[in-house]
Amino acid sequence: VDRLNALNGKVPSLIALDAGLDVIHSDASWDLGLNSTFANLDDLEAYRVHPEHQAVVAIIKEICSARAVVDFVTSN
Repeated sequence: VDRLNALNGKVPSLIALDAGLDVIHSDASWDLGLNSTFANLDDLEAYRVHPEHQAVVAIIKEICSARAVVDFVTSN
């Protein structure tokens, strides 16, 4: 969580990122949640391949057994 949150200010295309651990621990819960904001899909792609992000991805791949992802565009 700390490494994810530390990406704020390190990836130019990232407007905001907030990561946190699950506090409910229900059967439907995941261990960690991540919400990140980008101006557009090109900025999301720039974040996805950015070396700082890729370094965190490498760590997550070592400790993660499963993940779910939803990328969406708001109507704002």
